[in-house]
Amino acid sequence: MGRRDNTEQLGTLIQRWMAPMHRDPVFRRAVVRAAWDDLLGPAVAARTQRLEWHGTELLAVLDSSAMRHELDLQKTKIAEALREVLGDAYPLEGIRFA
Repeated sequence: MGRRDNTEQLGTLIQRWMAPMHRDPVFRRAVVRAAWDDLLGPAVAARTQRLEWHGTELLAVLDSSAMRHELDLQKTKIAEALREVLGDAYPLEGIRFA
């Protein structure tokens, strides 16, 4: 009698286990905030008051008008980097700064 091969990749199992969590708004905010902080660094993270989803657009509220202007000039690059990190579970068409 042969052994059954019921092995799966660990990454596949973790993705399947976490899939329902990506629908939870609190979890989504935490994932986006962590990605934002990692990509843009501690200076931007400290000035970011909140991040909000509006459909497929991310609204970043900053407390510095100078930083808001600098990030607005790079918003396409920032959006591409966030898309790469967040993946398909978080469709992102653009970023707006306030």
